[in-house]
Amino acid sequence: MELELLSTPQCATAATDLAGKKRKLAVMQSAAMDTDCKAAHTGSNHPKADEDDAMEDVTESTMATDCQAADTGASNDAVADETVELAAQAADDAMADEAVELAQCFPDFDLEMLKELIASAGGVEQAAAIAAMGPDAVGTYLGLKSAEAVAETELREVLTAQTVDADQLAAHAKAVKVPVHCAMVMAAGQIGAAAAVMQFPHLASDLSASALAVLVAAEGGGVEGYRTAATLALRHKVWQCRNKEKVYHSYTREQSEAALRRWELPPAVAEKCGLPREAGYTWLDAVEHQRNVALKEAESAGRAPPSPSELWKWKYMGSLPMFSYLQSRCQHCGSQSGNTTVEAPQTEDEKNPRFNLEGRVYVLHCSNCGQKSRWWRSQAPEVMLNPNNWGRLCGECADMSTWFAGYLGVGQRYVISVDNDHIWTESWDDATSQFSQGGVHGNGWTDIVAIGSSLPGTGPGHEMASEQVTERQLNTWPADHPVRERVLQRRMDATGQKTQLKTVIGYACMRGELDAAGVTAVLRAAQRDYDAGVELSDLSREHCGEATTRVEQNVRQLQEAFGINDTEARSTLDIVGGDVERAAALLLGSEMQVS
Repeated sequence: MELELLSTPQCATAATDLAGKKRKLAVMQSAAMDTDCKAAHTGSNHPKADEDDAMEDVTESTMATDCQAADTGASNDAVADETVELAAQAADDAMADEAVELAQCFPDFDLEMLKELIASAGGVEQAAAIAAMGPDAVGTYLGLKSAEAVAETELREVLTAQTVDADQLAAHAKAVKVPVHCAMVMAAGQIGAAAAVMQFPHLASDLSASALAVLVAAEGGGVEGYRTAATLALRHKVWQCRNKEKVYHSYTREQSEAALRRWELPPAVAEKCGLPREAGYTWLDAVEHQRNVALKEAESAGRAPPSPSELWKWKYMGSLPMFSYLQSRCQHCGSQSGNTTVEAPQTEDEKNPRFNLEGRVYVLHCSNCGQKSRWWRSQAPEVMLNPNNWGRLCGECADMSTWFAGYLGVGQRYVISVDNDHIWTESWDDATSQFSQGGVHGNGWTDIVAIGSSLPGTGPGHEMASEQVTERQLNTWPADHPVRERVLQRRMDATGQKTQLKTVIGYACMRGELDAAGVTAVLRAAQRDYDAGVELSDLSREHCGEATTRVEQNVRQLQEAFGINDTEARSTLDIVGGDVERAAALLLGSEMQVS
């Protein structure tokens, strides 16, 4: 039960007066303590006189003893303890004075009750507001606060028995905006990380060190706690991608071609697409031109008409500038200089929730040409195909590729650098029977995961297209390249401070013993669950643990061979997909290639 704090003229006036008196009291107490300390220092030249004064005045003795102890080199701990005691006494005295002042406004209450009310309410202003409700309301409020205190004490006892540091858990809960009492109840009852995410979904969507601590405590700790937290965070990635592409399932071929016809290309853009440098062309003209080029080349070579994956290659559709990454800029002159403000949507496109993901518009006031450019985050091709310097960040580029691959009928999957804010796509290549590999920078991530698109297309289907591909990406660097060591360090960082997003999904996977096969199993199970309409936080089907690979024997092998600890061995194995020979090569720093 919560009591609403009423604001009445009486308690408002009382609160204002008391706040002023409280500040004056603090100044007076500070001045008094300075005077006492100076007097004690003066008296330290006459120890006997100090002792006599102390017999007459206990407070003066305490202050003199403090100052003498400091002068004679007493321990810092002792001085600190005395200072805390003095501060507590000063606070108690201040509260007593506040209670006296409050009693002048509310004479029906005794001083002890008012002191308790001030302490429980967290300040004299709040206490005045509650007192204005009357004695019954105050009694109810204090009763509730007393019951809460008893309950918290009991919770802390349970958590201590479970070897959970209640104060640390409270700090983590505050950091991730979870009510402390809720975090403690979840941990004491060991309700499970999945149940915690059901109540607080942001714990899975932003798995910081504090979010991980809350989830692990709710699960009951141990390897299972980390594994479940990592599983929930990985499932969130799958849900993100599947939710993103929902809109593209509604696009018919006709709707996609209408989007391609919506914008007229500037002559310079038309020329880049292989068209004459003239006005009047659209993206659909560019697409049909590339399709005809591919068809003519196949006919002259005596080959069959090009497949969707052949059309998608860089030589044809892939080189069209509508897929290019472009930072938001002036749509008139192309400059990125100037101030950006945020405004409410004004035009029909801006107000369309299907076209404007955030419901706001960024306005660049160009310092180069003086024009204004309006831009907003969107995943609608009708908006993203704007050829007039429209900004397309990595998210927009991935969405464009997914939509267009679906239009062509090419299998596609999203690729995400875990613990890093980057996403791109890979397309199915019929010639090699695998997904074409995109590049990634080496900074800030701990794992690379692929999440299959559910749009119709070639390839193995969205479930089997989902897998952990960390090693595949790491193999693009030489075996002795420092990027491997940096990935290892980030995966072993419990704080998340070494990752770009300050999240700890890779660390949770490592502590939860989810190697490459385990992560792949989680991703594929998540795809099945999404298709079945299962909630993200519902782990009752228990797919995630079915194919989790145990690496205990390999861990022991590496520990014995290299003298490393358990964490280092597990993290190294995870980087190389559980292959003990590759892990040994990595630890040796050799360039040996293992087939």
